[in-house]
Amino acid sequence: GSLNFVFENGSMTHLTTPIRKSGGCGWTTRNPATNESNEMSGETTLPADGLLSFSETPRMFMPGQEVFQRYALRKLLGRGGMGIVWLASDKSLNNDVALKFLPQLLLHNRAALENLKDEARNSMKLAHPHIIHTYGFVEDESSGCISMEYVDGDTLQNLRIDCPNKVFEVKDLEKWTRQFCDAMTYAHETIKIVHRDLKPENLMVDGKRNLKIADFGISCTINESMSRLTTYGRSHEGSGTPPYMSPQQMDGKRPRISDDIYSLGATLYQLLTGRLPQNGPEPGLVAVGFPPDLDTKLQAMCRKAMAAHPDDSYTTMREFIAELTAFRQG
Repeated sequence: GSLNFVFENGSMTHLTTPIRKSGGCGWTTRNPATNESNEMSGETTLPADGLLSFSETPRMFMPGQEVFQRYALRKLLGRGGMGIVWLASDKSLNNDVALKFLPQLLLHNRAALENLKDEARNSMKLAHPHIIHTYGFVEDESSGCISMEYVDGDTLQNLRIDCPNKVFEVKDLEKWTRQFCDAMTYAHETIKIVHRDLKPENLMVDGKRNLKIADFGISCTINESMSRLTTYGRSHEGSGTPPYMSPQQMDGKRPRISDDIYSLGATLYQLLTGRLPQNGPEPGLVAVGFPPDLDTKLQAMCRKAMAAHPDDSYTTMREFIAELTAFRQG
């Protein structure tokens, strides 16, 4: 399904088109995760007309417009199921930022809004060169957004499509995989936080060809909240993006490091093959086929990362990168 964006003048339009070379924070254009759920606890405040629908989103914005008495909007970076993203100039920090504006439905629910603020505060703790920094949550009486570091680059998903045969060579991914594992080790071991929605769309490459991880916990929190507040049909229990989710995350289990390791395996599989992992013959098993010219050791590493049971997988990102190092040196 698509979203209807309702503007102040009453006009309505469908906004489902991804914007190529989006930059910003790896904004993805997809429908919300669809959890079977009960109504979210917390009070939802309705507008004056008593109506609040999933289609309501922030008011119309224009380039040059000032918002929150701090930011000057410059251009639209992306739009989709979870809101819109603008490039803006931050007059206080004197730099460019990406503003991720949230759906109005979420902003009208106190519990959902507090959950998102908590996640934003957790993300603000992350200070790593390969993680897109979250500056904070900003709101006024009519809209709210998350202010994030602006990255002038593209996602690994888009870069893959530009490659010959629409797949990366192993040598192309080695540097970014090391940067990814270094950043995730920092997040897991120092800050004690998991991502929960790792995928090629949330991995960006900047102008210096360095990797940047986007949306730490934020996209999942938005998805979870919107799923509870809407009537989309059920597809899975956990929140994330199904092809990249571990069986435990699909079952709604408590987030853990093994979920991110599984997502790493699924991400590498897609970047190297151009295909998504498919469900296997039994629940929790994934059927993956590799090109015959891909080294069997690397195939085994991807399979191990996507093991159905965490005990059969890597325990840390350090362990994965150590095996990758041995593979490249061997």
